[in-house]
Amino acid sequence: MVRVTRSPNALAVSAYVIVEEHEWLVSLLRDSANASPQFRMPDLIGACLSLVFEAQDPSSKIFAVLRSDLVLRGTSQRRQEQIWRADFERLQEVQRSAHNQYPHPNFSLDLILSACIAVTRKSETAPSQLFQRARMNTAQRARSGSDWQGGYGA
Repeated sequence: MVRVTRSPNALAVSAYVIVEEHEWLVSLLRDSANASPQFRMPDLIGACLSLVFEAQDPSSKIFAVLRSDLVLRGTSQRRQEQIWRADFERLQEVQRSAHNQYPHPNFSLDLILSACIAVTRKSETAPSQLFQRARMNTAQRARSGSDWQGGYGA
């Protein structure tokens, strides 16, 4: 489940993440290396997505985790977080892909998001790599003029 916050032009949207992946993100949030600047959840989630989408054949990796692992946790509890709109749009493309159409099961956006985080977590990416990717994403948003101004839903 995903919902746009405040307005259709909001730079961030609310999304849900399966608890196990959320707890891993919280551990990154609290990691002592997450400093100067301290990245928040939308940045950490965005870094996970960037790392997954930079890899070769990201859709196959995402759907492999969905079909082998997350399908077994379909009714798991979820936690609400904010994600950048650009990340939301990237996830929508995956949701509309042939991997998510008949005869395959139809996975919701929250499961696809959780799968991306699970792929990053299972790859044993070092926190320093994730924080570096978050730095790069922040700089890229600033250069493109799409960085948030005065709040996530501004």
